[in-house]
Amino acid sequence: MFYKRFRIQVVARVILLTFTLFLFIRYVLPGKVYFAIFAGLLLLMYQIYNLIKYVEWTNIHLSRFFQAVKHEDFSRSFRGKEMGPSFIDLITQFNGVMETIKTSRGEKEEQYRYIQTIVHHVGIGLITYKTDGSVDMINRAARKLLKVSRIRNIKTLAQFNRPLVEKMLALKHGERALIQIEEKEMELAIHAAEFRLKDLKYTLV
Repeated sequence: MFYKRFRIQVVARVILLTFTLFLFIRYVLPGKVYFAIFAGLLLLMYQIYNLIKYVEWTNIHLSRFFQAVKHEDFSRSFRGKEMGPSFIDLITQFNGVMETIKTSRGEKEEQYRYIQTIVHHVGIGLITYKTDGSVDMINRAARKLLKVSRIRNIKTLAQFNRPLVEKMLALKHGERALIQIEEKEMELAIHAAEFRLKDLKYTLV
């Protein structure tokens, strides 16, 4: 429906422009009335400008829409009532998509915070790291057990227990191991699980 109305609007403007040009050539130029020639040229230029603006409106707003999605600027809204009723449906669709994405993102953020809360309050120590050892997440229980407040790479745990680090880097999916912590006179039972996220491999221990 939108494209049909858009086509009608463009055709109407082209016909009006052609008619104006015909009148200009047929009645204005032969009379050589300079004021009329000047006024006719201004009218032609305005109609050409109006046609270009009308045709390019869709591309401009499509570009703004995709830029807003790309930069996650969901606060932006679109207006186009001044362009006529044929654009109201398109504008409604733009704003509807933006609101849907905004709502969906908000729900995902709430779910993420919910999972993060559970992970950090669970009594079992959890560490997630990439293949190079860089830590993505470490929960409260793991920090308390290893006596660290922040950790960027599990290799820094070598000062706590080198065999622990070596075992963590060597563990494969589903493998289990027992590590003796001599200074604490205890054993750590560790279990590894691997998963991929955005083409990156992670290990959860």
